[in-house]
Amino acid sequence: MSRLKFAIPVLFLAAALAAAVVQGRASGRWTPLPSLDPYVAALATVPAQLGDWHGTDTVLDDPDSLKRGGIDGYLSRRYRDRRTGDEMVVLVVCGRPGPISVHTPDVCYRASGFTAVGEAARTDYPVADRKLPLWNLRFHPPASRAGDADLEIRWGWLAGRGLEAPLNPRVAYAGSPALYKLYVIQERRPQAAARPATAAPATPGPAVADPAGAFLAAFVPALEAHLKPPGEVAP
Repeated sequence: MSRLKFAIPVLFLAAALAAAVVQGRASGRWTPLPSLDPYVAALATVPAQLGDWHGTDTVLDDPDSLKRGGIDGYLSRRYRDRRTGDEMVVLVVCGRPGPISVHTPDVCYRASGFTAVGEAARTDYPVADRKLPLWNLRFHPPASRAGDADLEIRWGWLAGRGLEAPLNPRVAYAGSPALYKLYVIQERRPQAAARPATAAPATPGPAVADPAGAFLAAFVPALEAHLKPPGEVAP
């Protein structure tokens, strides 16, 4: 029994020391971390033209919130499919793993007055030769913006291994010098009201597929190719 009493505090001490080592490495307290400049510069290389998807850069107008969020650089872009008119808003932020691994949409959007529909869940999307899991959550707009569409947000992280959606990103990326976080935001409007019974039937047309999968299939390989660790040459 006396040995067990001694072992328990030793285990707690070992766990505390291990956590301190991870935190010290991640924060650069003991070993200087590489500059984030090359990681931030790589954001500008992500292509704006991806087949039928054409992107237009936008500017985030709240620099204070970027600083508070530990964001050293970002890419904000609206992509539009010229054939269908479908649009996707992309935001990629870059910084140290500590702040970038947290503050996910289920926290940030709720704090801004949006109401989550259900809970965040991981959904698989076919990208290249794999199934890519991304976190997914839909939000209703605040009451003050009742006329706005719902937002469906998909997100994941990149740290040199391709886009991922780990269960605990803070732990998964604790040893990385830099981290990217991707948001793909899609407006979701309610289905149009049914036609009155006296109205002439609409001419049937082809089924409209969810454009998110098509966009991710085009965008993610380009994103992964250009947001490689410094020293690796993007194609």
